[in-house]
Amino acid sequence: MIKQLKNEIASDYIFSKSLEYGVNKLFEGNAIFIKCWKINESVMDLIPSYRISPLPGIKEEISGSVVVGYNLGIDKNIKKEKIEAAITAVKYISFTEINSQCNFFNKIMNEEISSLNNDSFSIKECSFLKNLHLIIMPTSKFESSSEYTKKFINYAYDFIYRNEGTANEALRKINNLTKIYSISININESVIGFIFFIITSLVLLSILLSLVVLYIKKFNPYYMFLSKDFWIISMMGLIIFLCSIFTNFGQKSTFKCYLFLVLLMLGFTLNLAPFFYKLIINFPENNKISRWVYGHRYQFLLILISIDIILIFYILLKSTILKMFLNMKEKNSKNVSCIMLLDY
Repeated sequence: MIKQLKNEIASDYIFSKSLEYGVNKLFEGNAIFIKCWKINESVMDLIPSYRISPLPGIKEEISGSVVVGYNLGIDKNIKKEKIEAAITAVKYISFTEINSQCNFFNKIMNEEISSLNNDSFSIKECSFLKNLHLIIMPTSKFESSSEYTKKFINYAYDFIYRNEGTANEALRKINNLTKIYSISININESVIGFIFFIITSLVLLSILLSLVVLYIKKFNPYYMFLSKDFWIISMMGLIIFLCSIFTNFGQKSTFKCYLFLVLLMLGFTLNLAPFFYKLIINFPENNKISRWVYGHRYQFLLILISIDIILIFYILLKSTILKMFLNMKEKNSKNVSCIMLLDY
């Protein structure tokens, strides 16, 4: 729609001009339609030939408008004697009555004073705001708003002015700035994710069914390296280890990050512990450790598992999960990463 308006009723030169250009045209009265920020009614009274209206949209009664405002806060390092004064100042600035007269547009988005939409002041001065679909910059999804704004403008200008790609491609690039991707097992959302899920499931099933071979006599000579119970423990460990893959499907969460760690560590230990046991008892030189492990096989296994559990609890208590990592430098590169930082 924007590109169509530019091509049919304006030009690249006009569309790329700054806000100052639009304001000058407004006071000169030398324009039919001017897009700019919300102007106070007192200023609009000076130019009665114009009236404020919502931006035209591609669909009737649907219009978008960007919301900007100010952030209020109190410095955590503030001196104690200034805290009460700072609180009083914030209360005064955010007071409903003051905002309804001095800062109505910014506060109309605040749900706590949504009643302003229907009072006499609103209807008289800002009735057009009722027809707007306000858009707020998703600042909570990234660290650098300047980086987001730069990318957003570049992608939009690539399509509008530089004729690069289609509107859908430009919108996809803009959406990618804040979209968090995940691996889905829904074939309609991700074919690769679905195939990977099926392959992993089939591998796990084949490992589980392979345990039947242990009870077939003609195959017994091939599995004499370990006892049957230790073969089962090793295969169960491998299954648990591979099950950690399933934590990567769907939206990431703190629970999934910790579950991935638990499955990975326990699965790895259970899978290799029987072979570690076999190596110790077959040590070339006779020693107390080898003799003790040989006579206490399950106690040895429990010791290894206990070490894992202690390490897991230590990490759970001492680590911080970074659930989100946004990278706006590469196309489709954003993901949620489970990065654990140990706090010493």
